[in-house]
Amino acid sequence: MPEQVAAGERQVVAVLACDRTELRLAAFDPADGGQRWTAPLGGRTTPGPDGQVALLSTEPVVVQLGGTAEGQPGACLTFGEDGKAAGRIETTGGYGTLQAHAPALVAVADGRLYVGAENRRREAYRDRVVAFDLASGSEVWLRDVAVAGGLRALDVTGGRVTVLADRGSRQDGLDELRVLDAATGEEKESLETGVDVDQEKGDLADPRVYENLVIAVRWGWGVRPVSAYARG
Repeated sequence: MPEQVAAGERQVVAVLACDRTELRLAAFDPADGGQRWTAPLGGRTTPGPDGQVALLSTEPVVVQLGGTAEGQPGACLTFGEDGKAAGRIETTGGYGTLQAHAPALVAVADGRLYVGAENRRREAYRDRVVAFDLASGSEVWLRDVAVAGGLRALDVTGGRVTVLADRGSRQDGLDELRVLDAATGEEKESLETGVDVDQEKGDLADPRVYENLVIAVRWGWGVRPVSAYARG
């Protein structure tokens, strides 16, 4: 019984609940539906309604297990083209707590996982972006991007990581764009947007980047507000 299904250009990937006692991954040919491979999902039992498993990417296959609640252990697992387990990235570590359960804060590109993380230092929370190598699971770079506010969304396109962050209530809660080099994490640009997207109705979906425009869409009941920002 499929729990989750996601389609890529070259394969369809599903999380299968086998007899309600075991979770497995399966990949299928998108042309004829033929099964290519199956793999155990870390001995994980069937998830509950709170959603403990999420398909983050189909090409390559990246799956998040657990880590959706504070203090709960979890990991992001990667699988090769033949279904063999590859890298493992813990949802908590020296970088803080990965927000891998928030789709707007996760991106997979060029053999890396880019994800927002929250790290508590004393009484303050520091939000950051962390890049991991999918093959080894090792951290490549880390960059602090927000102190008082929080991360809203990130996008990885054209060798750049574009982050939408909240500057915090002490600075009127206005959002800013931070543009990082995807290879090194070096900051290339920081722009104040002059608006507070978080006060709009609906949930912030994944941002979309088109040329020099960053487009954020908020989805809600009866509303589809769109905010567009220009970056350098």
